[in-house]
Amino acid sequence: MADTYYQPQTPWYTPNSGYGGTQDWRSTGLIKDYIDPQIPRGVFQSYLSQNGFGGTSKQDQFAQGQYSNTQTGYQAALRENPTLSYLDYLNQQFGSGGMRNLWLNATPDQRGESPSRWTGPTRIISWG
Repeated sequence: MADTYYQPQTPWYTPNSGYGGTQDWRSTGLIKDYIDPQIPRGVFQSYLSQNGFGGTSKQDQFAQGQYSNTQTGYQAALRENPTLSYLDYLNQQFGSGGMRNLWLNATPDQRGESPSRWTGPTRIISWG
């Protein structure tokens, strides 16, 4: 059974739109070897958008906040494979469900879900 879930559209990037280009340049040597290394945040945002994390929900913001961690992991992976591109690293390390698993395994505080910080004092009332 295919994993079907709502993939919100990002207001900043539309995956596979081409932006006026006539062909897919992302897999060419020019992009992979020269342009992508200069714009790693763009590669990261593109990866997130293609996997449904490009919006503004708490889950999307959590995934977008993982950029520095993925950069550190990528630099460590480069020591093992100097020809590894950042996009290849993201696909190998996380695939299409890896960021979702990070979200699901995070604590409520890590996800920004801390309702106890905002609730007032509670009173327990017992009857009879």
